[in-house]
Amino acid sequence: MPQPSRLLNAILYLNRTGCPWRSLPHDFPACEAVYAFWRRLVERDTLSKIKDTPRTAIHLQEEREAEPSVVIIHRQYVQTAEKRDGWV
Repeated sequence: MPQPSRLLNAILYLNRTGCPWRSLPHDFPACEAVYAFWRRLVERDTLSKIKDTPRTAIHLQEEREAEPSVVIIHRQYVQTAEKRDGWV
């Protein structure tokens, strides 16, 4: 079994580049091993914990609520079905 750090680096590479699993460069572990490691992370909800734990800790340190209470969406990124002058 490859080292977890090498497997995690492969997952980060896949996320950054968007390449298919089978197109991982040869200096990473085999795609089957990387996929199996990723599946275990997903099944154990580890990826969410990695993402959420630092944010929650920072919020609590700043004496804020652990979960965000407001979401800001910039209108440039929200598409609507409204038509103006023939444009969608």
